[in-house]
Amino acid sequence: MAETWRRATLDAACLNITDGSHYSPQTSTTGFPYVTVRNLGSRGIDFESCEGVDERSFLELQRAGCSPEPGDVLFSKDGTVGKVAVNDSDRKFVVLSSLAILRPNKQLLGPAFLGLVLSSEAFQHAATQEKTGLAIKRVVLKNLRAMEIPVPPLPVQRRIVDLVGALDTQIEVLTSEATAIGQYRVSLREALMSSDASWQDSSWSEVVTRTTGISYASGDLASHGEGLPFINLKSIGRGGGYRPEGLKWYRGAYKNSQVVRAGELLIANTDLTRDKAILGCPAIVPNLPDFGRACISLDVSRVVPDPTRLLTGFLYEFLQLASSRDFMKTHSSGTTVMHLKTKELVDLRVRYPGLADQQEIAVTLGRIEDLSAALSHEEDRLHAIRGCLATALLGRDIEIPESYDTLLAV
Repeated sequence: MAETWRRATLDAACLNITDGSHYSPQTSTTGFPYVTVRNLGSRGIDFESCEGVDERSFLELQRAGCSPEPGDVLFSKDGTVGKVAVNDSDRKFVVLSSLAILRPNKQLLGPAFLGLVLSSEAFQHAATQEKTGLAIKRVVLKNLRAMEIPVPPLPVQRRIVDLVGALDTQIEVLTSEATAIGQYRVSLREALMSSDASWQDSSWSEVVTRTTGISYASGDLASHGEGLPFINLKSIGRGGGYRPEGLKWYRGAYKNSQVVRAGELLIANTDLTRDKAILGCPAIVPNLPDFGRACISLDVSRVVPDPTRLLTGFLYEFLQLASSRDFMKTHSSGTTVMHLKTKELVDLRVRYPGLADQQEIAVTLGRIEDLSAALSHEEDRLHAIRGCLATALLGRDIEIPESYDTLLAV
């Protein structure tokens, strides 16, 4: 590391490091935002998803040091360790104890640079090694304060932030485009699938057959590439769609009815999200090179439409309609884990046109989904490049150029 750089503990580089409330105040849908780990996203603090506390609770927590100031950096230290957000807002809010509040000494450390360091691969790995506890793993403040970070001169910090920020800008553009396309697909789906008098109206059980997956133990799971691909709850995205990163591997017993192949349709039987964003959502089994088949867990069902009346692609879109989503959410039970009342699926009415019209609708919406997936893939690629760039810059593996354009010319 260059002589002008130095390393310092977070305690030495910050004016204060504390955490949020150690008790859970009464919350509601209004009031001052009450920020927890789940409210930290890729774009910082998502205030829209926050619950609120009343003024008395806010003032009490503010006096206790649980209200971040502009320029403070939040770091999740309990349970999900390593989510980072720089507070660039003037809004008054309070945080839960699962979030550490770091107030950098701005004569030594810029907030944006601190956020970049905390989210870097090296720091995230080091933080993981500091986790302690039994039921809930956490990084205690004492250990967090003692962790070391690189502290280059402030002009160098700003150049590094600007370089990585140029990629962040590109990522934000892609994210906005993907969001707009997703919203267009939702509105187009609702328009195309507004049934008229010529459409058939059948009960779920008349046109769909459902089979459940495997009840398994942790010992049935295998290392990556061993056994069969295992599609589970984590394989289905919020609102629908397949998540390749959720795939596991299975080496236990199974029935032929619990094996699926590319192009088949699945739905989620359970959900761990608070807003039931996955319950009853559909996913299409992707191509699985070298295997051609996969098993499904008990959290997932295979649904097979009657091919003489209903196409898989059309049913996939039908299950993402607002009316279908409302039905699934209404016909569920549970507290921490939500369960779809599968026996009540017989009450779901499926409305559909002729097969030719179904095919046209499915192809039209599928092309838009493919475009959205391509944007998501490009976004993932840029995220990977960003991570590599941040690691190289913070580790002084490459010379720090004056601008992003200079970097591209290297």
